[in-house]
Amino acid sequence: MVRFHWICDGGQNSFVPPSGVKIDEQNGVTHVSCEMELSAHGVNAELQRGPLLSSLATHLAKQGYVVMRYFCKQKEQRRQRIFERSVDTVVASPYARGVKKWVFIGHENGARIATLVGYKTRRPKYGFIFLSYPLMEPAPPPPKQKAGAEPPADSIGPLMKLVENVKAPQLFICGEMDYNCPGSDLKAIGPRLQAAGVDARAVVFENLDAHFRGSENTAEMTLETSEKIFGLIDAFLKGIEADSVASVNLVEGLPTFDSIIPSTRVPSRPEIAAGAEYGAEDDEEMDAGGASHVTTMNTSAAHNNAGMSPATMLAAAQHAALLQQQRLAGMTPAAAAQQAQQIQALQMAIFQQQLQASALKQQQQQEQQQQQQQQQQQQPAP
Repeated sequence: MVRFHWICDGGQNSFVPPSGVKIDEQNGVTHVSCEMELSAHGVNAELQRGPLLSSLATHLAKQGYVVMRYFCKQKEQRRQRIFERSVDTVVASPYARGVKKWVFIGHENGARIATLVGYKTRRPKYGFIFLSYPLMEPAPPPPKQKAGAEPPADSIGPLMKLVENVKAPQLFICGEMDYNCPGSDLKAIGPRLQAAGVDARAVVFENLDAHFRGSENTAEMTLETSEKIFGLIDAFLKGIEADSVASVNLVEGLPTFDSIIPSTRVPSRPEIAAGAEYGAEDDEEMDAGGASHVTTMNTSAAHNNAGMSPATMLAAAQHAALLQQQRLAGMTPAAAAQQAQQIQALQMAIFQQQLQASALKQQQQQEQQQQQQQQQQQQPAP
């Protein structure tokens, strides 16, 4: 067997294992898993493949973007160091030779890691997309914090340090009910980002939490919400390609911080001790997407397919019931991971079916509109 390696700036060897290439014929994209010889360890990364970023990665790949996904269930500082090496790996890989612009995308804790890694890595960054950035959550203390120094009380510091070093545009997307990113606090940092010379935009989804779920006890994000998020990201990337986010018409969904209306319904945030650091129970993801000069982006339309299907609700209920059963039965971690992975695959299959149904519906509507236009053109003039 012949295995080709490439050497990264950090000195580690990277390669694609024999089973690392999977062709998704249905979506017309190829998923490549890269391994690198780096001293690290963790649990099964498959358990972290949530519907939001998994479907977003496929959405971007179908449009010609190179998407690098990063999974690591380590403590945050360890995750930062490994992600820096991961960025070096994908940039030096043969799959990303034509990429000219890189955009970092992070969700919750992963969004904070994107800021911390963003100003450390030497790779050129052209944009940052923060999904549910944990603005008011205490950030872990820096590794070399001075003795007696107070630990961070929030996560505003990493953002400010990022804009001091990197002037790339930023897009914030969060839910109204996200207590770690209240609209009032998010709006307050807008002038500071602008003063630093950064073109930052922000969108707050009404009545949604940090995982973009509604307050009506819905277990999953709806298809309509995901499509709206994809549309915002598409518009932002279109601005990146044009070298100016300001060139994107605001009608396409990229409002400034001034448009944020602070909510009075945000739940109280649970008390978390300053300096606390997340451990292996975290399941947030972070993605770095490469945007090339030649890629053409089409803004994703938001469809009126509100609510969850019965199948999705059933899968979510089964997942919750299984987790409770595992706690009671004392299932081994390996068995629990295997069953959780199977349920995750089921949920993703249902989610993909919803995307296909929505696309088919949109196509049918377009065909009906074309037929109506043709009929109107064929009618004799009065």
